[in-house]
Amino acid sequence: MVAGFLRATTDRVDSRGISLTIDHPLMDNSMVGRVLRGYESTEVRFVQQYLPQQTPVVELGGGIGYVSCIIDGELPPETRQYVFEANPDAIPLLATNRDLNGSGFEIRNLAYDPDRDRVEFFPAQTLTGGSTRIEHGEPTMVDAASLADVVDMFGLDRFVLVSDIEEAETDMMKLEQDVLAQHCELMIIEWHDETRFLHDALAGTPFTEVDRESGVHVLRNRSLS
Repeated sequence: MVAGFLRATTDRVDSRGISLTIDHPLMDNSMVGRVLRGYESTEVRFVQQYLPQQTPVVELGGGIGYVSCIIDGELPPETRQYVFEANPDAIPLLATNRDLNGSGFEIRNLAYDPDRDRVEFFPAQTLTGGSTRIEHGEPTMVDAASLADVVDMFGLDRFVLVSDIEEAETDMMKLEQDVLAQHCELMIIEWHDETRFLHDALAGTPFTEVDRESGVHVLRNRSLS
């Protein structure tokens, strides 16, 4: 009801100092309600508590750009931020919210995949329903990149990873351990599988879990700290 009232009276909603347009099909009443109730509150807390100031940030799964804008506000202007989103329909929404908040991050319409440079993306009526892994409806082909590709693309020596990629993180942790160990200083990652599988994936790596809540984990690279 509140979301419907807002939609009738304004074209945006504000949360934690971030303005978000509601003039987009993916910003339905359910999504607006989530924003009003404290959208991505755990990710926001971890970003504000743990994010280094001088290390470039790679965000996989930019979504509506809310966490992206929070990150931008935590970083000094000279620290680079790259935001990747697989859903082509979300890119205009992400760009609009970036511009509404005067943020400076770079947006790429790329899916994450450790092996392929093109993948099928299955869109949905809701933002969280779109997937490269769960097949439904008619897919569209989108470009894809691995973390190794991202490191080469932007010439990154070190980076911080913020990731919410709906189950693809399991493959990332298994198949790109070397890239993460050599270049990733810190991870704030939403883990959609059982926690024990994350701990199994971390065995033998330089990463230590320093915090977790509601399926979101903070992992620090001991060898780069």
